[in-house]
Amino acid sequence: MTIAPIKVRVWADTYTFESDGEERTVLHLQLDDWPEWSIYMLPDDHSFGYNTPLEPICWLYDSSDKLRGYAQLERAPHNEHLWLSLSVGDGATQWHSDSVDLGRMIAPDGGWRNMGDMFFDMLPTDTVRPKPRSITIDDEHLQVDETATVTFVFSEKVANFQSAIDLSKAHGTLGSLTTVDGGITWTAPFTPTANTDAEKCVISVRMNEVRDLYGNPGTDLDGGNTPVNSNGYAVNTTRPSLATTGHTIDDNQLGMGQTAHVRIKFSVAVKGFDASDVILAPGSGSVRQVLASQPAADGSSDTWEVVLDAPGADGAASTNNPISVNLAGVSTRAGNAGQGTVATGLSYGVDLTRPTLLSTRISYGAGETDNILKLGETALVIFTFSEAVTNFDLDDLRMTKGPRSGTLSQPVSTGDGSVWIATLSAPAPGVTSSNNAMRVNLSDVHDLAGNAGEGVVLAGVRYDIDTFGERAHPAHHAGRHLAHRGRDHPRHLRLQPGRHRF
Repeated sequence: MTIAPIKVRVWADTYTFESDGEERTVLHLQLDDWPEWSIYMLPDDHSFGYNTPLEPICWLYDSSDKLRGYAQLERAPHNEHLWLSLSVGDGATQWHSDSVDLGRMIAPDGGWRNMGDMFFDMLPTDTVRPKPRSITIDDEHLQVDETATVTFVFSEKVANFQSAIDLSKAHGTLGSLTTVDGGITWTAPFTPTANTDAEKCVISVRMNEVRDLYGNPGTDLDGGNTPVNSNGYAVNTTRPSLATTGHTIDDNQLGMGQTAHVRIKFSVAVKGFDASDVILAPGSGSVRQVLASQPAADGSSDTWEVVLDAPGADGAASTNNPISVNLAGVSTRAGNAGQGTVATGLSYGVDLTRPTLLSTRISYGAGETDNILKLGETALVIFTFSEAVTNFDLDDLRMTKGPRSGTLSQPVSTGDGSVWIATLSAPAPGVTSSNNAMRVNLSDVHDLAGNAGEGVVLAGVRYDIDTFGERAHPAHHAGRHLAHRGRDHPRHLRLQPGRHRF
Protein backbone atom coordinates (compact mmCIF):
# COMPACT_ATOMS: atom_id res chain seq x y z
CA MET A 1 0.00 0.00 0.00
CA THR A 2 1.34 3.47 -0.95
CA ILE A 3 1.24 6.46 1.42
CA ALA A 4 0.24 9.68 -0.30
CA PRO A 5 2.52 12.76 -0.03
CA ILE A 6 1.35 15.77 1.98
CA LYS A 7 0.42 18.88 0.00
CA VAL A 8 2.01 22.00 1.46
CA ARG A 9 0.79 25.58 0.89
CA VAL A 10 3.11 28.47 1.86
CA TRP A 11 2.24 32.15 1.79
CA ALA A 12 3.41 35.36 3.45
CA ASP A 13 1.91 38.60 4.71
CA THR A 14 2.64 41.33 7.26
CA TYR A 15 1.64 41.78 10.85
CA THR A 16 2.04 44.82 13.10
CA PHE A 17 2.92 44.02 16.70
CA GLU A 18 1.00 46.15 19.20
CA SER A 19 3.90 46.18 21.61
CA ASP A 20 6.23 48.20 19.42
CA GLY A 21 4.19 49.10 16.36
CA GLU A 22 6.70 47.33 14.12
CA GLU A 23 5.47 45.66 10.97
CA ARG A 24 6.88 42.22 10.45
CA THR A 25 6.70 39.64 7.72
CA VAL A 26 4.82 36.46 8.65
CA LEU A 27 5.31 33.11 6.87
CA HIS A 28 2.25 30.82 6.97
CA LEU A 29 2.27 27.02 6.47
CA GLN A 30 -0.73 24.76 5.74
CA LEU A 31 -0.17 20.96 5.44
CA ASP A 32 -3.28 19.27 3.99
CA ASP A 33 -5.88 19.50 6.74
CA TRP A 34 -3.37 19.79 9.59
CA PRO A 35 -3.37 22.93 11.80
CA GLU A 36 -1.95 26.12 10.27
CA TRP A 37 1.46 27.28 11.53
CA SER A 38 2.89 30.81 11.31
CA ILE A 39 6.53 31.98 11.51
CA TYR A 40 7.31 35.61 12.32
CA MET A 41 10.32 37.24 10.67
CA LEU A 42 12.31 39.40 13.13
CA PRO A 43 13.86 42.63 11.60
CA ASP A 44 16.67 42.91 14.16
CA ASP A 45 18.28 39.53 13.34
CA HIS A 46 20.72 39.84 10.38
CA SER A 47 22.81 36.75 11.02
CA PHE A 48 22.10 35.32 7.57
CA GLY A 49 21.65 38.67 5.75
CA TYR A 50 17.93 38.12 6.19
CA ASN A 51 15.61 39.00 8.96
CA THR A 52 15.14 35.45 10.34
CA PRO A 53 13.07 33.81 13.06
CA LEU A 54 14.19 33.95 16.63
CA GLU A 55 15.42 30.38 16.16
CA PRO A 56 16.50 28.70 12.91
CA ILE A 57 14.17 25.78 13.77
CA CYS A 58 10.52 26.24 14.62
CA TRP A 59 8.88 23.23 16.34
CA LEU A 60 5.40 22.33 15.11
CA TYR A 61 2.75 21.15 17.57
CA ASP A 62 -0.80 20.01 16.95
CA SER A 63 -3.90 21.23 18.75
CA SER A 64 -3.32 18.76 21.60
CA ASP A 65 0.24 20.03 22.07
CA LYS A 66 1.74 16.91 20.59
CA LEU A 67 4.98 17.52 18.71
CA ARG A 68 4.39 16.72 15.06
CA GLY A 69 7.57 18.01 13.38
CA TYR A 70 9.62 21.14 12.65
CA ALA A 71 10.20 23.89 10.09
CA GLN A 72 13.79 25.00 9.45
CA LEU A 73 14.87 28.28 7.81
CA GLU A 74 18.41 28.80 6.54
CA ARG A 75 20.35 30.76 3.91
CA ALA A 76 22.53 29.08 1.34
CA PRO A 77 26.18 30.13 1.72
CA HIS A 78 26.55 31.57 -1.78
CA ASN A 79 23.31 33.55 -2.15
CA GLU A 80 20.99 35.65 -0.14
CA HIS A 81 17.90 33.52 -0.63
CA LEU A 82 16.08 32.07 2.34
CA TRP A 83 15.34 28.35 2.22
CA LEU A 84 12.61 26.37 4.04
CA SER A 85 12.74 22.64 5.05
CA LEU A 86 9.82 20.81 6.64
CA SER A 87 9.54 17.46 8.45
CA VAL A 88 6.42 16.05 10.12
CA GLY A 89 5.24 12.64 11.20
CA ASP A 90 2.41 10.64 12.75
CA GLY A 91 4.44 8.05 14.64
CA ALA A 92 5.42 5.40 12.14
CA THR A 93 5.47 7.50 8.98
CA GLN A 94 7.58 10.58 8.35
CA TRP A 95 7.06 13.20 5.62
CA HIS A 96 9.82 15.56 4.58
CA SER A 97 10.48 18.20 1.95
CA ASP A 98 13.55 19.28 0.07
CA SER A 99 14.73 22.81 0.79
CA VAL A 100 12.34 25.30 -0.83
CA ASP A 101 13.57 28.72 -2.03
CA LEU A 102 11.44 31.48 -0.47
CA GLY A 103 13.05 34.27 -2.56
CA ARG A 104 9.88 34.98 -4.50
CA MET A 105 7.96 35.52 -1.27
CA ILE A 106 10.41 37.21 1.11
CA ALA A 107 12.92 39.85 0.09
CA PRO A 108 16.54 39.90 1.33
CA ASP A 109 15.62 42.58 3.85
CA GLY A 110 12.87 40.36 5.23
CA GLY A 111 10.10 42.24 3.55
CA TRP A 112 7.00 40.69 2.09
CA ARG A 113 7.07 40.50 -1.72
CA ASN A 114 3.34 39.73 -2.10
CA MET A 115 4.01 37.31 -4.96
CA GLY A 116 1.22 34.84 -4.14
CA ASP A 117 1.17 31.34 -2.64
CA MET A 118 3.68 28.56 -3.19
CA PHE A 119 2.80 24.85 -3.30
CA PHE A 120 4.99 21.77 -2.99
CA ASP A 121 4.83 18.15 -1.75
CA MET A 122 6.26 16.55 1.34
CA LEU A 123 7.24 12.98 0.53
CA PRO A 124 6.69 10.11 3.00
CA THR A 125 9.51 7.95 4.32
CA ASP A 126 9.37 4.99 6.74
CA THR A 127 12.21 2.78 7.94
CA VAL A 128 10.57 1.59 11.16
CA ARG A 129 9.76 -2.15 11.27
CA PRO A 130 6.30 -2.98 12.65
CA LYS A 131 6.11 -4.95 15.90
CA PRO A 132 3.28 -6.88 17.54
CA ARG A 133 1.58 -5.43 20.57
CA SER A 134 -0.74 -8.35 21.29
CA ILE A 135 -2.47 -11.40 19.83
CA THR A 136 -5.48 -12.47 21.88
CA ILE A 137 -8.33 -14.94 21.57
CA ASP A 138 -11.44 -14.03 23.53
CA ASP A 139 -12.43 -17.58 24.55
CA GLU A 140 -9.83 -19.80 26.17
CA HIS A 141 -12.11 -22.87 26.46
CA LEU A 142 -13.75 -23.67 23.14
CA GLN A 143 -16.42 -26.37 22.96
CA VAL A 144 -18.83 -27.76 20.38
CA ASP A 145 -20.68 -25.10 18.33
CA GLU A 146 -18.53 -22.29 19.74
CA THR A 147 -16.38 -19.77 17.88
CA ALA A 148 -13.99 -17.09 19.10
CA THR A 149 -12.61 -13.76 17.89
CA VAL A 150 -8.86 -13.33 17.50
CA THR A 151 -7.50 -9.77 17.73
CA PHE A 152 -4.09 -8.75 16.37
CA VAL A 153 -2.66 -5.36 17.41
CA PHE A 154 0.55 -3.89 15.91
CA SER A 155 2.78 -0.92 16.62
CA GLU A 156 1.80 0.70 13.33
CA LYS A 157 -0.46 0.14 10.39
CA VAL A 158 0.27 -3.04 8.47
CA ALA A 159 -1.06 -4.59 5.29
CA ASN A 160 -3.18 -7.74 5.30
CA PHE A 161 -1.04 -10.53 6.75
CA GLN A 162 -3.33 -13.58 6.40
CA SER A 163 -0.57 -15.63 4.80
CA ALA A 164 1.76 -14.92 7.74
CA ILE A 165 -0.51 -16.64 10.27
CA ASP A 166 0.59 -20.06 11.50
CA LEU A 167 -2.28 -22.38 12.56
CA SER A 168 -0.19 -25.54 13.03
CA LYS A 169 -0.93 -25.51 16.79
CA ALA A 170 -4.30 -23.80 16.58
CA HIS A 171 -6.58 -26.84 16.11
CA GLY A 172 -9.00 -24.78 14.09
CA THR A 173 -9.48 -22.44 11.16
CA LEU A 174 -9.28 -18.66 10.95
CA GLY A 175 -11.64 -16.55 8.88
CA SER A 176 -10.71 -13.47 6.85
CA LEU A 177 -8.90 -10.61 8.58
CA THR A 178 -10.63 -7.22 8.82
CA THR A 179 -9.52 -3.84 10.20
CA VAL A 180 -11.49 -0.77 11.19
CA ASP A 181 -8.57 1.56 11.98
CA GLY A 182 -6.54 1.33 8.79
CA GLY A 183 -4.31 -1.56 9.78
CA ILE A 184 -3.19 -1.26 13.41
CA THR A 185 -5.90 -3.56 14.79
CA TRP A 186 -7.11 -6.63 12.92
CA THR A 187 -9.73 -9.22 13.88
CA ALA A 188 -10.80 -12.60 12.49
CA PRO A 189 -13.26 -15.33 13.58
CA PHE A 190 -11.78 -18.62 14.79
CA THR A 191 -13.61 -21.96 14.46
CA PRO A 192 -12.22 -24.94 16.39
CA THR A 193 -11.81 -28.31 14.68
CA ALA A 194 -14.60 -30.81 15.37
CA ASN A 195 -13.99 -33.96 17.43
CA THR A 196 -10.79 -32.58 18.93
CA ASP A 197 -9.46 -32.46 22.47
CA ALA A 198 -6.33 -30.36 22.73
CA GLU A 199 -4.72 -28.20 25.40
CA LYS A 200 -2.13 -25.40 25.10
CA CYS A 201 -3.29 -24.31 21.65
CA VAL A 202 -1.84 -21.10 20.16
CA ILE A 203 -2.16 -18.99 17.01
CA SER A 204 1.16 -17.66 15.74
CA VAL A 205 2.24 -14.87 13.38
CA ARG A 206 5.51 -14.97 11.42
CA MET A 207 6.41 -11.32 11.86
CA ASN A 208 9.09 -11.35 9.16
CA GLU A 209 6.22 -11.92 6.68
CA VAL A 210 4.17 -8.97 7.98
CA ARG A 211 4.62 -5.69 6.09
CA ASP A 212 3.80 -2.13 7.09
CA LEU A 213 2.31 0.25 4.57
CA TYR A 214 5.78 1.00 3.18
CA GLY A 215 6.76 -2.62 2.85
CA ASN A 216 9.01 -2.79 5.90
CA PRO A 217 9.07 -6.37 7.27
CA GLY A 218 7.94 -6.92 10.81
CA THR A 219 10.00 -8.07 13.76
CA ASP A 220 9.32 -9.61 17.14
CA LEU A 221 9.54 -7.52 20.30
CA ASP A 222 13.28 -8.16 20.54
CA GLY A 223 13.99 -7.21 16.94
CA GLY A 224 14.31 -10.81 15.77
CA ASN A 225 12.22 -13.07 13.58
CA THR A 226 10.76 -15.42 16.19
CA PRO A 227 7.05 -16.10 15.55
CA VAL A 228 4.75 -14.38 18.03
CA ASN A 229 2.06 -16.45 19.77
CA SER A 230 -1.39 -15.68 21.05
CA ASN A 231 -2.52 -16.45 24.58
CA GLY A 232 -3.07 -20.18 25.13
CA TYR A 233 -6.47 -21.83 24.89
CA ALA A 234 -8.08 -25.29 24.92
CA VAL A 235 -10.24 -26.98 22.29
CA ASN A 236 -12.72 -29.60 23.49
CA THR A 237 -15.10 -30.38 20.64
CA THR A 238 -15.46 -34.15 20.94
CA ARG A 239 -19.07 -35.30 21.19
CA PRO A 240 -19.74 -38.47 23.16
CA SER A 241 -20.65 -41.59 21.23
CA LEU A 242 -20.98 -45.28 21.97
CA ALA A 243 -17.85 -47.37 21.94
CA THR A 244 -17.65 -49.90 19.12
CA THR A 245 -17.19 -52.76 21.60
CA GLY A 246 -17.72 -53.49 25.27
CA HIS A 247 -21.54 -53.69 25.45
CA THR A 248 -22.86 -56.80 27.23
CA ILE A 249 -26.10 -58.28 28.60
CA ASP A 250 -26.13 -61.18 31.03
CA ASP A 251 -29.58 -62.53 30.09
CA ASN A 252 -31.03 -62.10 26.63
CA GLN A 253 -34.25 -64.01 27.37
CA LEU A 254 -36.31 -62.51 30.18
CA GLY A 255 -39.14 -64.30 31.89
CA MET A 256 -41.69 -63.08 34.40
CA GLY A 257 -40.14 -61.14 37.27
CA GLN A 258 -36.63 -61.45 35.88
CA THR A 259 -33.95 -58.79 35.45
CA ALA A 260 -31.00 -58.39 33.13
CA HIS A 261 -27.77 -56.50 33.79
CA VAL A 262 -26.56 -54.51 30.81
CA ARG A 263 -23.16 -52.89 30.43
CA ILE A 264 -22.95 -49.87 28.11
CA LYS A 265 -19.61 -48.36 27.14
CA PHE A 266 -19.03 -44.87 25.71
CA SER A 267 -16.17 -43.53 23.59
CA VAL A 268 -15.24 -41.07 26.37
CA ALA A 269 -16.22 -40.51 29.97
CA VAL A 270 -19.72 -39.01 30.14
CA LYS A 271 -22.04 -37.68 32.81
CA GLY A 272 -25.79 -37.17 33.03
CA PHE A 273 -26.62 -40.70 31.82
CA ASP A 274 -29.83 -41.93 33.45
CA ALA A 275 -32.80 -44.22 32.90
CA SER A 276 -34.48 -41.77 30.53
CA ASP A 277 -31.54 -42.11 28.13
CA VAL A 278 -31.93 -45.91 27.77
CA ILE A 279 -34.40 -46.55 24.96
CA LEU A 280 -36.30 -49.88 24.96
CA ALA A 281 -38.94 -51.24 22.61
CA PRO A 282 -42.49 -50.50 23.83
CA GLY A 283 -43.79 -53.19 26.17
CA SER A 284 -40.40 -54.92 26.42
CA GLY A 285 -39.68 -53.96 30.02
CA SER A 286 -38.38 -51.04 32.02
CA VAL A 287 -35.13 -49.60 33.34
CA ARG A 288 -34.84 -49.90 37.09
CA GLN A 289 -31.40 -48.42 37.68
CA VAL A 290 -28.42 -46.82 35.91
CA LEU A 291 -25.08 -46.62 37.73
CA ALA A 292 -21.64 -45.36 36.67
CA SER A 293 -18.84 -47.88 36.90
CA GLN A 294 -15.88 -46.49 38.84
CA PRO A 295 -16.96 -42.86 38.39
CA ALA A 296 -14.60 -39.90 38.60
CA ALA A 297 -15.06 -37.15 41.16
CA ASP A 298 -17.50 -35.35 38.83
CA GLY A 299 -19.59 -38.53 38.42
CA SER A 300 -18.43 -39.22 34.88
CA SER A 301 -17.46 -42.64 33.55
CA ASP A 302 -17.04 -44.33 30.21
CA THR A 303 -18.79 -47.50 31.46
CA TRP A 304 -22.30 -47.68 32.93
CA GLU A 305 -24.36 -50.53 34.39
CA VAL A 306 -28.07 -50.72 33.57
CA VAL A 307 -30.61 -52.97 35.32
CA LEU A 308 -33.60 -54.00 33.15
CA ASP A 309 -36.82 -55.48 34.49
CA ALA A 310 -39.05 -57.74 32.44
CA PRO A 311 -42.57 -56.44 31.83
CA GLY A 312 -45.38 -57.49 34.14
CA ALA A 313 -47.64 -60.48 33.66
CA ASP A 314 -49.96 -58.41 31.46
CA GLY A 315 -47.14 -57.83 28.97
CA ALA A 316 -46.66 -59.67 25.71
CA ALA A 317 -44.00 -62.03 24.50
CA SER A 318 -41.49 -60.50 22.09
CA THR A 319 -38.13 -61.20 20.48
CA ASN A 320 -35.11 -59.18 19.37
CA ASN A 321 -35.93 -56.12 21.47
CA PRO A 322 -33.10 -53.62 20.84
CA ILE A 323 -31.39 -51.50 23.49
CA SER A 324 -30.49 -47.99 22.31
CA VAL A 325 -29.04 -44.87 23.93
CA ASN A 326 -30.18 -41.26 23.61
CA LEU A 327 -26.79 -39.55 23.22
CA ALA A 328 -28.34 -36.09 23.46
CA GLY A 329 -28.95 -36.81 27.15
CA VAL A 330 -25.28 -37.27 28.03
CA SER A 331 -22.31 -34.93 27.89
CA THR A 332 -18.54 -35.08 28.14
CA ARG A 333 -16.61 -33.63 31.06
CA ALA A 334 -16.14 -30.50 28.94
CA GLY A 335 -19.92 -30.21 28.58
CA ASN A 336 -20.35 -31.34 24.97
CA ALA A 337 -23.65 -33.17 24.44
CA GLY A 338 -24.03 -36.13 22.12
CA GLN A 339 -26.35 -36.29 19.13
CA GLY A 340 -29.11 -38.67 18.14
CA THR A 341 -30.16 -42.11 19.32
CA VAL A 342 -27.72 -44.96 18.68
CA ALA A 343 -28.23 -48.72 19.01
CA THR A 344 -25.89 -50.65 21.28
CA GLY A 345 -26.20 -53.79 19.17
CA LEU A 346 -27.69 -55.65 22.14
CA SER A 347 -31.14 -57.19 22.10
CA TYR A 348 -33.22 -59.55 24.22
CA GLY A 349 -36.44 -61.52 24.14
CA VAL A 350 -39.36 -61.53 26.53
CA ASP A 351 -41.28 -64.71 27.39
CA LEU A 352 -44.17 -64.31 29.81
CA THR A 353 -45.86 -67.69 29.14
CA ARG A 354 -45.71 -70.40 31.80
CA PRO A 355 -44.90 -73.94 30.61
CA THR A 356 -47.72 -76.46 30.74
CA LEU A 357 -47.96 -80.23 30.38
CA LEU A 358 -49.62 -80.90 27.04
CA SER A 359 -49.84 -84.68 27.21
CA THR A 360 -48.56 -87.85 28.83
CA ARG A 361 -48.70 -91.32 27.33
CA ILE A 362 -47.42 -94.80 28.18
CA SER A 363 -45.69 -96.87 25.54
CA TYR A 364 -45.86 -100.62 26.16
CA GLY A 365 -43.90 -103.29 24.37
CA ALA A 366 -44.54 -104.24 20.78
CA GLY A 367 -47.57 -106.45 20.37
CA GLU A 368 -49.05 -105.52 23.75
CA THR A 369 -52.78 -104.94 23.60
CA ASP A 370 -53.54 -104.18 27.22
CA ASN A 371 -52.49 -101.49 29.68
CA ILE A 372 -51.54 -103.90 32.45
CA LEU A 373 -48.00 -103.84 33.76
CA LYS A 374 -47.03 -107.35 34.84
CA LEU A 375 -44.22 -108.70 36.95
CA GLY A 376 -40.83 -107.77 35.50
CA GLU A 377 -42.29 -105.59 32.79
CA THR A 378 -41.37 -101.96 32.03
CA ALA A 379 -42.97 -99.28 29.92
CA LEU A 380 -41.98 -95.84 28.68
CA VAL A 381 -43.80 -92.78 30.06
CA ILE A 382 -43.57 -89.88 27.61
CA PHE A 383 -44.20 -86.33 28.92
CA THR A 384 -44.79 -83.60 26.35
CA PHE A 385 -44.67 -79.94 27.48
CA SER A 386 -45.90 -76.82 25.75
CA GLU A 387 -42.29 -75.68 25.28
CA ALA A 388 -38.76 -76.67 26.16
CA VAL A 389 -38.28 -76.93 29.92
CA THR A 390 -35.46 -77.50 32.37
CA ASN A 391 -35.22 -78.94 35.89
CA PHE A 392 -37.74 -81.71 35.21
CA ASP A 393 -36.73 -84.65 37.38
CA LEU A 394 -38.05 -87.33 39.76
CA ASP A 395 -38.69 -84.74 42.47
CA ASP A 396 -41.42 -83.32 40.23
CA LEU A 397 -43.29 -86.68 39.87
CA ARG A 398 -45.58 -88.47 42.33
CA MET A 399 -47.29 -91.86 41.98
CA THR A 400 -50.83 -91.52 43.24
CA LYS A 401 -50.85 -94.94 44.96
CA GLY A 402 -47.27 -94.92 46.13
CA PRO A 403 -45.11 -98.05 45.67
CA ARG A 404 -48.09 -100.07 44.43
CA SER A 405 -48.00 -97.96 41.25
CA GLY A 406 -44.47 -99.02 40.35
CA THR A 407 -41.24 -97.03 40.08
CA LEU A 408 -39.99 -94.38 37.63
CA SER A 409 -36.47 -93.71 36.39
CA GLN A 410 -35.01 -90.21 36.14
CA PRO A 411 -36.72 -88.43 33.18
CA VAL A 412 -34.47 -87.78 30.19
CA SER A 413 -34.98 -85.12 27.50
CA THR A 414 -35.18 -86.49 23.99
CA GLY A 415 -34.03 -83.35 22.20
CA ASP A 416 -35.06 -79.71 22.54
CA GLY A 417 -36.41 -80.15 26.05
CA SER A 418 -40.12 -80.27 25.26
CA VAL A 419 -40.38 -84.09 25.37
CA TRP A 420 -39.10 -86.13 28.31
CA ILE A 421 -39.12 -89.93 28.79
CA ALA A 422 -38.98 -92.00 32.00
CA THR A 423 -39.04 -95.76 32.45
CA LEU A 424 -41.94 -97.18 34.47
CA SER A 425 -41.17 -100.52 36.15
CA ALA A 426 -43.68 -102.93 37.68
CA PRO A 427 -43.63 -103.24 41.50
CA ALA A 428 -42.61 -106.28 43.51
CA PRO A 429 -44.56 -109.60 43.15
CA GLY A 430 -47.99 -109.91 44.67
CA VAL A 431 -49.42 -106.50 43.78
CA THR A 432 -52.68 -105.88 42.05
CA SER A 433 -53.67 -102.25 41.49
CA SER A 434 -55.96 -100.64 38.98
CA ASN A 435 -56.46 -97.15 37.67
CA ASN A 436 -53.00 -96.01 38.69
CA ALA A 437 -51.95 -92.42 37.87
CA MET A 438 -49.18 -89.93 38.49
CA ARG A 439 -48.98 -86.22 39.20
CA VAL A 440 -46.49 -83.55 37.91
CA ASN A 441 -45.40 -80.57 40.04
CA LEU A 442 -45.20 -77.84 37.37
CA SER A 443 -44.18 -75.14 39.85
CA ASP A 444 -40.69 -76.67 39.88
CA VAL A 445 -40.44 -76.91 36.09
CA HIS A 446 -39.06 -73.86 34.21
CA ASP A 447 -38.94 -72.91 30.57
CA LEU A 448 -35.78 -71.52 28.99
CA ALA A 449 -36.76 -67.98 29.95
CA GLY A 450 -37.04 -69.04 33.59
CA ASN A 451 -40.83 -68.99 33.82
CA ALA A 452 -42.09 -71.64 36.23
CA GLY A 453 -45.15 -73.73 35.57
CA GLU A 454 -48.14 -73.44 37.85
CA GLY A 455 -49.56 -75.93 40.31
CA VAL A 456 -49.67 -79.73 40.40
CA VAL A 457 -51.49 -81.54 37.59
CA LEU A 458 -52.49 -85.14 36.82
CA ALA A 459 -50.37 -86.67 34.13
CA GLY A 460 -53.49 -87.84 32.28
CA VAL A 461 -52.58 -91.55 31.95
CA ARG A 462 -54.08 -94.58 33.66
CA TYR A 463 -52.66 -98.08 33.91
CA ASP A 464 -53.10 -101.31 35.90
CA ILE A 465 -50.66 -103.43 37.90
CA ASP A 466 -50.76 -107.23 38.20
CA THR A 467 -47.61 -108.89 39.50
CA PHE A 468 -49.21 -112.12 40.63
CA GLY A 469 -48.11 -115.19 38.73
CA GLU A 470 -44.93 -115.93 36.89
CA ARG A 471 -42.34 -113.29 35.93
CA ALA A 472 -42.59 -112.28 32.30
CA HIS A 473 -40.00 -113.89 30.06
CA PRO A 474 -37.35 -111.38 29.08
CA ALA A 475 -37.52 -112.38 25.42
CA HIS A 476 -41.27 -111.97 25.38
CA HIS A 477 -41.14 -108.53 26.97
CA ALA A 478 -37.96 -107.24 25.40
CA GLY A 479 -39.78 -104.42 23.69
CA ARG A 480 -41.16 -103.20 26.97
CA HIS A 481 -37.77 -102.24 28.45
CA LEU A 482 -36.09 -98.81 28.01
CA ALA A 483 -32.52 -99.07 26.78
CA HIS A 484 -30.09 -96.77 28.61
CA ARG A 485 -26.91 -96.29 26.66
CA GLY A 486 -23.72 -96.31 28.61
CA ARG A 487 -25.00 -98.08 31.69
CA ASP A 488 -26.10 -101.62 32.46
CA HIS A 489 -28.96 -100.84 34.78
CA PRO A 490 -31.41 -97.95 34.61
CA ARG A 491 -31.76 -95.84 37.69
CA HIS A 492 -35.16 -96.36 39.31
CA LEU A 493 -36.77 -94.50 42.15
CA ARG A 494 -39.48 -96.11 44.22
CA LEU A 495 -41.76 -93.30 45.30
CA GLN A 496 -42.93 -93.55 48.88
CA PRO A 497 -46.02 -91.87 50.25
CA GLY A 498 -45.22 -88.51 51.80
CA ARG A 499 -41.86 -88.06 50.05
CA HIS A 500 -43.22 -85.50 47.61
CA ARG A 501 -44.99 -82.56 49.12
CA PHE A 502 -47.37 -81.81 46.25
